[in-house]
Order: sequence, then C-alpha cells, then structure tokens
Amino acid sequence: MGKKFVITGFYGAGNTGDEAILQSIINILRANHDNCEITALTYRPEETANKYGVNTIWRPNIGRESLNIDWKSMIVAVNDADAVIVGGGGLFQDNHSFLTVPRYLQTAFLAQMLNTPTIIFSIGAGPIKSRIVKKQIESVVGRSNNITTRDEYSKQVLQDAGVKSAIEISADPVFSLEKDESGHQIIDEIIDSDQSQCLGVSLRDYELEDDDKAEIASFLDTLSPDHEIVFIPFGEGGGGEATDYEVSKQVNSMMESDAHVIDEIYDPTVIMGMIDRMDFVIGMRLHSVIMAAAANKLVLGISYKPKVESVLKRLGYKQDMYLTIDAGITRADLSIAYDNILNNEKILQEYTAMSVNRFQERVQQSLVNIQHQETDIGEKITAGIEFLITTGALGTLELKRTRF
Repeated sequence: MGKKFVITGFYGAGNTGDEAILQSIINILRANHDNCEITALTYRPEETANKYGVNTIWRPNIGRESLNIDWKSMIVAVNDADAVIVGGGGLFQDNHSFLTVPRYLQTAFLAQMLNTPTIIFSIGAGPIKSRIVKKQIESVVGRSNNITTRDEYSKQVLQDAGVKSAIEISADPVFSLEKDESGHQIIDEIIDSDQSQCLGVSLRDYELEDDDKAEIASFLDTLSPDHEIVFIPFGEGGGGEATDYEVSKQVNSMMESDAHVIDEIYDPTVIMGMIDRMDFVIGMRLHSVIMAAAANKLVLGISYKPKVESVLKRLGYKQDMYLTIDAGITRADLSIAYDNILNNEKILQEYTAMSVNRFQERVQQSLVNIQHQETDIGEKITAGIEFLITTGALGTLELKRTRF
C-alpha cells in the first residue's frame, strides 16, 4: 500500500491557477510516491474527484461557512495520512476575511494534534494585518515539519508573523505542469492560419479601471496587424469581481480590430497547451505569467499584487519590462515594455529556461522526503486551546465586519 496524503487549498472554486496548483501537486506526489492515495479538500467534491482521480472531502471556501467541514471524514483521513499538505497558492492573507487563514490552518492544526506530519507547501503569504491571525500562523505554521514559500516576500511575511522555524524559498508548483496538446488544437481551430504570430491575453477585473481597459485595447490594436490576438480566461471572478471572460469581452469590444475570446474555462493542462501555442503573452493573472515562463514564452506582465511582480523579477524581467496597476496603465507604457522585452528576447528566454529548471527542482524536493516527529502532549493541549480561542475571536470579528 502506498503513502496517503491530504491536500488543502483553494480548490474546486473554478479558478484555473488554483486548479493548476492542485494538478501539479498530484502529479508530483504520484511521480515520487508509488501507488499513493490522495484526498483533497474541495468546494466541489464530485468535480474534483472526476477530474483528478482522488478522494475528496467537501469544504466551503467562502464566508463564515468556510470553517464547516465533514469533520468525521476529515479526522479519519488526516489520522490515516502520512502527511497533510497545506498549499500552494496565496492562502495566508486576511484582506478579504479574518477566517481565510484559520480555514486552511485548521487542517494543519488537526494533523499536529494527531501526530501527522504537516507540510506548508510553496505558500503565498501576505498581507496579514490582524495580530490574532499572526498568532495562529506563529503557532501552527511554526510547528510544521516542512515550510516552503513561493517567494521571498511570503517568507518575510511568515517571519514577521513570528515563525522561527526554517523556511525555504521554493516556487509555484505550476512551473512543473505539463501541457495538454489539445490546447494547440483549440487555438488552431479559431485563428487564421496565415497569420505569423499568435498573442495570448489574460486579464483580471481586480482594480482594472475602464480607462486601463481602454488603454490595453488601444495597445492591442497596434499589434493586431501582425498578430492573432486570443483572450484566455483563467477565473470565474467572485466577491463582486467580473469573470475573466466578461473582462476579456469588454476589452475586446473597445478594440477596433478583431480578436478571439475563449468562451469557457478549460482544465489547467489544456490552458497550458493554449499558452504553449502562443508566440507572446500579455498576462495579468499570476499563473498566466507562470505558464508562459514554463513554456518559455515572452510575457508582458501587468502586476496587480506583489506576487506577480515578484515572479517576474525572479524570471529576469527588469522594471521597464512590466507594468503595475498602481502606476496606471497606458498604451505608451505598454509599448515601451513590449519593445524592451523584444530587444532582450534571447537573454530573457535563456534566463527564464534556467530559472524554470531550478524552480522545478525545488518544488519536487519539498514533497519527496517527509519527516515524522512527535509532539509533547502538554504542548498539544496548550496549542489546542490557543487555536480554538483565536479562531473563536476571529469568527466574532468576521461577524462584526460582515454586519457593518
């Protein structure tokens, strides 16, 4: 019988980036642990089970209900597991809810109470403003068996929260995702084969104003004569945010030239195949940038959070080769960044290929050697009381926040 793993993250919510993370983790585990059995916590258990061939446990992803779970199934799965994996993705932040962090830490906390090894895997962290949330991170993350972050910024956030255990900087697991060739076929069916270049665009509604969208549309019009332009949606939106498809259609409607908008969210490996078919990518979504790099395609990033800018820098892109939402989006700035990238094409592709190989090795290492360690019973009791009290306090704060 192979090893057993439980994975928790923002899964089953229709976000391509998070689904790509789950697919990548499953692939890594199966490649390194023969006949392993995997259980994923997910918002859509049946869909996740059918897609990835894993066991599933239902767990809501939003609001106060996010702490609800099938506890009986969870306890059995965690107790039987050889390791619980928390991650990857940007799970540790309290921007949207005080309950976001305890939603994921509750699984790690349960594992620690049951002496099941805990892996904090390629995690994204920050911002974290609440002192109570920081206390939970210090306690639960600090007692984990292995901690890796996807970038330097996330490591610093965990250390600022009080984590004193060793933290290794790894990378996003999607750097290791393989492509599905059907992505090529989907693109080939919609484009004009006489065109020499194909340009992919991934946008998100987050803080993207109408003026920004108009500037992006104008810039794409300048590229249209020599490119087939394809908008590739990555997410379903949420929290009042329009879907990627809706944003893509809006920008497309502002263009004077023709473009194609993919009208559904495909599986991550298929989208990876679509990105691989592109000659150049304009990416706002983090995982559009990561997939472009994994396919060794040049990418003009539009950073809306530190995580996007961080990965661009790690891939060798200088500050004049990408844009940030905070600084505003203009056609002129997009053109300058685009030209700077093309002028450094060979250097960027060589550095990207080297970086991706290094990232893939780091990601693999985190899930190969799993160490087991017992926790003192007195420490367990103290930690248990602390976690329950802080979770209750955060639940009260969230109730007040949503009411007022």
